[in-house]
Amino acid sequence: MEEAELIYVDALHPERSLQIGAKLLANKKVCFKEFLFNNLDVFAWSPIDMPGIDPAIIYHWLAIDPKVKLVKQKPGKMNVKRGQALSDEVDQLLCANFIWETH
Repeated sequence: MEEAELIYVDALHPERSLQIGAKLLANKKVCFKEFLFNNLDVFAWSPIDMPGIDPAIIYHWLAIDPKVKLVKQKPGKMNVKRGQALSDEVDQLLCANFIWETH
């Protein structure tokens, strides 16, 4: 992979960044940066930024045969930091109605 230049697009949200090739010609960099900044409204930085996505566009489900006995696996071991990150991501997806609990 070639080197990339990190471009921060929102000073209040440093996680909102983009990357372009570091070895691009200067005039190409300017064009790409201008294009990206002019189209920031099409980027989704989190699931909350994508409300109401039509299931006709994308939809995922688990095809589980109702005749098969379900088996609950033991949760895998996870360090506290990773577990908290996972929990935060699940909460964010639940709040955005991207996932929901099923039985």
